[in-house]
Amino acid sequence: MRLALSFFALLAVLAAPFAGAQAETAKEGQPKTEEAKKETGAPRPFHIVVMGDSLSDGMWASLYRGYIRHQKEVRVGRYGVNSAGFTAFSFETEFEKIAAKGPIDLVIFMVGANDRQRAFAQGNGKEWAQFRTEKWHAIYRQNIQRFLGLLQQKKVPAVWIGLPIMRKDDASEDAKMMNGIYRELASAHGAIFVDIWKATANKDGEYDPFMDDDKGRKRRFRHDDGVHFTDFGYDHVIRFVLKAAKEKLPQLEALWSVPAP
Repeated sequence: MRLALSFFALLAVLAAPFAGAQAETAKEGQPKTEEAKKETGAPRPFHIVVMGDSLSDGMWASLYRGYIRHQKEVRVGRYGVNSAGFTAFSFETEFEKIAAKGPIDLVIFMVGANDRQRAFAQGNGKEWAQFRTEKWHAIYRQNIQRFLGLLQQKKVPAVWIGLPIMRKDDASEDAKMMNGIYRELASAHGAIFVDIWKATANKDGEYDPFMDDDKGRKRRFRHDDGVHFTDFGYDHVIRFVLKAAKEKLPQLEALWSVPAP
């Protein structure tokens, strides 16, 4: 299936017709111009917003590179913020700014790589909590609930990508703990949580910086920091995410049908 036809199917399912501005007429009752008629019936692009930290930015790059670079029917907004997290960033404020620019059809979200590295210091320093303490859990969950509650209120579908297995054991244990929070709260607020743990581990369930591609060639999968992915890695993960998400979001079927990177 050609790329343009695939995304046309996506728009036929989800994207509402774009209400183009009516042409001004010199006299009352004057017929619209042919150009104005075309604008009135033209569909707007399906808008995917990718948010989170630097991990999410890699997911955006893979989506852009592999699926939508050469067409206009789907637009993917790049809103990942390096070093962002629920301990030092307001994602609900960021989302409000994005939403003010126009309709959003889907949010793809990934975060957490930075949150284990910080204690809380929010509310002008009035709230302070060390990582993994009871107070940290309480504040962390509240911040996530505010963000997810806003998406739910706005009726914007969301796909939350979980954290991958990490190179260091302590980082992996922290990632598992945070994934548990993400899974629980995403489910409670109508978002789809996609667990990528097994998809990013080797056949023995262990961290591996390399992975075989579909031709059996061993390729670099993770960067030296043990957290981020290579382009090959991000492409592997985003394919897994879209395949899992489309089971609950049929509107992604057309996007998934586009040839993979």
